[in-house]
Amino acid sequence: MKYFHSALLTLMLCAAMCVQGMAATHQGNAPDGHGKIQTTRSKVPPLKEMGGTEVDTDFFKLVIPKGWSMPVPVKKMPNDGISVVFASMAQEPAISISTMKTNMPAKEIAEQTIANMKKGGMVISPLEEKDGLWHATISKPARGSLWFGSNGDTAAVTIITGETVERANDIFSILDAKVKGIFPTSAE
Repeated sequence: MKYFHSALLTLMLCAAMCVQGMAATHQGNAPDGHGKIQTTRSKVPPLKEMGGTEVDTDFFKLVIPKGWSMPVPVKKMPNDGISVVFASMAQEPAISISTMKTNMPAKEIAEQTIANMKKGGMVISPLEEKDGLWHATISKPARGSLWFGSNGDTAAVTIITGETVERANDIFSILDAKVKGIFPTSAE
């Protein structure tokens, strides 16, 4: 199970880097085009119960619920963004939230992200507009849900992976969005 969890975290972090790179390209401050995202096999630390820990970013605030962890600290990303991963102590689901300053529309971010994920062999449903955001589901290599939101100034990509995607509502029900219109209010 720890390898599955490691693979999910790697998938979500790679997707977050991909999205951040797209936003940088869109805003004209990307590398010269010769840079490559390289993934390496790394050891994921064991999950530590973090219920009651407050996470306060420029984009949202929440108190991690009992039974959940944040395997790595909030990471600062390009374009004044952040990336954060929450994981259920039951090993699934895991949630990655990446935010960035960009005027790129959510649908464009979604289309580019999904195209790159499909190139990597993932099976993803067609995009649909849902609750003011763009949504798609992952069916292979693991079950998941993708959410893309943008308000013209800030965008967020939320990736939920695991067979029990609906358990992610533990997080969404308490997420206090400081930037409105970019986060899902439920897992599906």
